[in-house]
Amino acid sequence: MTTIGTSLQQGMSVLAKLIGEPTFLWKGTAVDCIPASINDLNSVVAGGFQDDITCRLLVKVEDWTAADSSIVLVDDSINTVENDLTKPIIDRTLTYKGKLYRIAAVRQDPSQGFYKLDLTSPRK
Repeated sequence: MTTIGTSLQQGMSVLAKLIGEPTFLWKGTAVDCIPASINDLNSVVAGGFQDDITCRLLVKVEDWTAADSSIVLVDDSINTVENDLTKPIIDRTLTYKGKLYRIAAVRQDPSQGFYKLDLTSPRK
């Protein structure tokens, strides 16, 4: 990891403590995160309402790897190994603040210090 990535991870650890150390559940395992944005809207569609929820969580690579490595032993279909690192998989679900979300996109920042998980309604 780059020097900038290491500094970002240290800063994320401090920020997480300041905001109450939020976590999400990934296959029953708590993973530390930092919420970057949350939008919860309902749209009227034919037949009712559509849940237009979006959320972005920042997750340190080391936290994701630590949480996912224990899961790999049980079911190796829930992660992807790329360059010897596990990474989140699009279309898998996780629970954040009691709500189920689907991973819509995953990006790793240029410093390689954290993942940006873009989440949406599991029914979208």
